[in-house]
Amino acid sequence: MINVSGAVITYNGKYLITQRAKGKNEEFIWELPGGKQEGDETMEECTIREIKEELGIDITVDEFIMNVPVENERGQYLLYAYMCSASSFDVKHNPNIHNQYKWIDLSEFKNYEFLPGDKPVIAKLQKTKIA
Repeated sequence: MINVSGAVITYNGKYLITQRAKGKNEEFIWELPGGKQEGDETMEECTIREIKEELGIDITVDEFIMNVPVENERGQYLLYAYMCSASSFDVKHNPNIHNQYKWIDLSEFKNYEFLPGDKPVIAKLQKTKIA
């Protein structure tokens, strides 16, 4: 099983979502940004590294949300989802990784199609926060 991180990133009341790039698995599907754990790093370190590498922003991991087991054609994964705070809105867009990104309100999550593993995280977030 592969450990992956998923970051629910907030800044000034907005949430950061990313859309997978063309040619990637599940292209054009929206996701919580994150990625695969490397070496002996903790999942918190993985989350911080992945967001810095993919989006060019510094984040703070605030709290663990939940784990979600995910199985698809590429294998079995265990998603570690975390609430995170961003240092700014200034995302560095890399079209090889993400088609686009958006900062949205909590109530707007319903307007986007997300990866299956992210859906339970978003549902929990919406249940515990006032949209």
